[in-house]
Amino acid sequence: MHWCFAFILLFTACLIHLFICPYTKVEESFNLQAIHDLLIHRFNISNYDHLEFPGVVPRTFLGPIFIAILTWPFSNISFDYLLYLQYIVRIILGILVISGLTHIYKSLKGYCDL
Repeated sequence: MHWCFAFILLFTACLIHLFICPYTKVEESFNLQAIHDLLIHRFNISNYDHLEFPGVVPRTFLGPIFIAILTWPFSNISFDYLLYLQYIVRIILGILVISGLTHIYKSLKGYCDL
């Protein structure tokens, strides 16, 4: 299978999953809330949800910061419904995961008969 076809197939599955089940499970909620705080509250740290509910290791904020940076250009669009911004965040996360899997596939293809 060509890596481009695999990428498109996985991305299509990602989009179908996103629109069938747009809400997150509890394991994803911390990261999604962190991305929300970074995109909506920006530098107003006093409004961050994590100040009210501390206890999570600070280094877990690195992933949400990276995703928020990639999502930031889209967050300037006025969204009346924040679910649309959540869709964009999860699409970008899906693209990053699928890109990583595609890179692993292309690397392994050189060593195996895939």
